[in-house]
Amino acid sequence: MMKDNKIIVENINKKFIIRDKGVFGSNIKKEILALSDISFKVKSGEILGIIGNNGSGKSTLLKMIAGIYQIGEGNLKTSGSIVYLSGFGHVIKRGLTMGENIYFVSSLMGLNNINISKKFKDIVEFSGLEEYLDVRVKYFSSGMIRRLNFSIGIYCLTHNDPDILLVDEAISAGGDILFKKKAFEKITNLISGGASVLLVSHSLQSIMQYCDRVIWLGNGKIIMDGEPKKVVNEYRKKNQSM
Repeated sequence: MMKDNKIIVENINKKFIIRDKGVFGSNIKKEILALSDISFKVKSGEILGIIGNNGSGKSTLLKMIAGIYQIGEGNLKTSGSIVYLSGFGHVIKRGLTMGENIYFVSSLMGLNNINISKKFKDIVEFSGLEEYLDVRVKYFSSGMIRRLNFSIGIYCLTHNDPDILLVDEAISAGGDILFKKKAFEKITNLISGGASVLLVSHSLQSIMQYCDRVIWLGNGKIIMDGEPKKVVNEYRKKNQSM
C-alpha cells in the first residue's frame, strides 16, 4: 500500500482538552475538535499544498505527521525520513544565546556536533544576525527569532536530505525583503529536490507555483482537494464573500 505513497492519512481526528476556570473557581474542561475525519495520500515526489484560515488545523496536521503531536483517532502511515521546517521558531529556547540555540536546534534535527560546527558559520551568515551571536534569544524580536529558526532549519535540511519535507509557513520567514528573497530561493531549491512535500502557506501565489495538488482546510475538515488553481480560486471566493 505504501509502495507509491509516502504519506497515508486515514480518518484522522484530533481533539485538544482546554482547561478553564468556572464562575466559582472550579476547573472546567473544554474539548476542541481540531481535525475531523481527515483522509488523503501523498505520492512519492508529490508537492501537496495546504491552505485555510488561521485555526483551520493546518499546523496541527503537519505536527501530527511530524510526530510532534500524537494521533487522536484514525491511521497515519509514512515512509522514509521526515523533516519538519517551521517559520514560527517553536523549538528555539529563549534562555539560550543565539550560538547555543544553533547547536541545540541542530541536534534536535539529527546533526552531531561535528556537522553542526561545519555549518555553524554558514547558518550565522545566512541569518544576518552575526552581531547577536552571544545574546540570549529572549531579547530578540519575533522577526529575528523567525530568521534564526529558518536559517538553522534550512542548513540542517541540506544535510539530512529527507524523503518527506513538511514546510509550515517557512516561506514567510521574518526579516527584510533581502532576507525573504534568500529564504525563498532556498525553499525553492529544497521543494524541487525530489522529496514528497507538504507546504502550508498563506502565500497563495507560492501554493499555485509549486504545488501539484492543494487541500483546503476549514474548521478542521477538508473543504476541497484538487488542482491548485481551482482550489485557490474557490478559497478566494469564499473569503471575499465573508
